[in-house]
Amino acid sequence: MKKNQYRITILFAILFITAAALNGCKKSSNNKTDEPLQWNIIYRKAAASVNELWSVNIYGANDHKMNIPLPDGWKLLDKNMAELYSPRIYVLAYNSTLNQNAIFVCYTNGTGLKQVLSTPGVEDMGLLGVLSVNTTANILYWRHNANKELELWRMNLDGTNNNKFNVALPANTYLADDQQVATLSGQYNYVFLSTRFEDPVTHKITYPIYRCDPSGSNLLLVSIGETDSAPALQVAKYTGILYHISNAGTSVNELWFMNIDGTGKHAIKLVLPSGTHLQDKEMAKLSDDGKTIIFLTTNVNGQAAIYTANIDGSNVKLLKQFAVGQDIAIQYYLQLYYL
Repeated sequence: MKKNQYRITILFAILFITAAALNGCKKSSNNKTDEPLQWNIIYRKAAASVNELWSVNIYGANDHKMNIPLPDGWKLLDKNMAELYSPRIYVLAYNSTLNQNAIFVCYTNGTGLKQVLSTPGVEDMGLLGVLSVNTTANILYWRHNANKELELWRMNLDGTNNNKFNVALPANTYLADDQQVATLSGQYNYVFLSTRFEDPVTHKITYPIYRCDPSGSNLLLVSIGETDSAPALQVAKYTGILYHISNAGTSVNELWFMNIDGTGKHAIKLVLPSGTHLQDKEMAKLSDDGKTIIFLTTNVNGQAAIYTANIDGSNVKLLKQFAVGQDIAIQYYLQLYYL
């Protein structure tokens, strides 16, 4: 009898522990499943002559410095220097002693740092995005050659198969600047090029936008280039192209949007506080769903700020304001569980 009571007691204990464990697992699973996807912005902040990567969510909360444990002597560059390919982030750094640029990759929490590419003697380069070539993900980046000519290069995610990205542009047409390319993944997979064309007769300069396949083939003109400056491109999934131009007539920076085939081109009308204007170049990103833009401004006091707005320019909201003179640039705008 005592043996049976003992066995029953042990059995109930086992059942209780098992039920508690299963309940804990369920709660843990529910917590992860129910946790809302969070929009996060990665931005560059210059501090004491050193570039830092910071992250803040779309509500302006959880603003924190990201841990990128670069080896001694390496410093983050100041433009096009971060590209996220979840759950990893690729960063571009420079070593003045070695006179080398290098691309490093690590997880977003700073662990698992690896150097995947080194480019001796190259000071000017920048990361542009991730594209898929024959189902293989590639990092696309720009660099200047020994003649200071801008070139596009691509490599596998581990740094192998590093090759120049060749595309046959029309006569008298050249890549425009260091923000000329954006990739469109998902339903489409194109590379868009911002170019500079000089008419050989009139010498008038325009800035056409072209589209090609990830291999560099099937070049297609999508915008004839009636703008006053080279568009800085940012492409959204499924929707269209967000780009930035400087209006020579008004000396005002503007955001424009068009469909991926070049139709529907229009300026985005943003109502900003008095004395506040859009920053140059690294100043805007578009969410993957194409519904939200996030952009940088500067006011008359020299204060940078991050704003968000709907793609049509409505619902402008101040996300974060920085100290006077703080050098800020947006690097990425994405959807993540944890960052």
